[in-house]
Amino acid sequence: NSDNLNTEDPAFIISSKTSIGLTMQKGIIVANDGYIQTAIPLSLSDEGSILINAEGQVVGINTAKQVNTSISIAINANVLKEIQNKFNL
Repeated sequence: NSDNLNTEDPAFIISSKTSIGLTMQKGIIVANDGYIQTAIPLSLSDEGSILINAEGQVVGINTAKQVNTSISIAINANVLKEIQNKFNL
């Protein structure tokens, strides 16, 4: 449940980079207010990667990076579940 994320909770990005395979980066939750902000540097190849919590649960999908910062933005997994249910996916 991504609504249970708190500021300072550990978070991880897992992505698949073509040249080197799976990678994981560690950081913390900065905010969780409609979308999740993390202090994890995000590169273009990380967009669309999963955001997991310390228990290994998927809590979001990384979508963007704030310009000139190490703050990344993820869509909350609960929002994704609502979309899935709405469209019967």
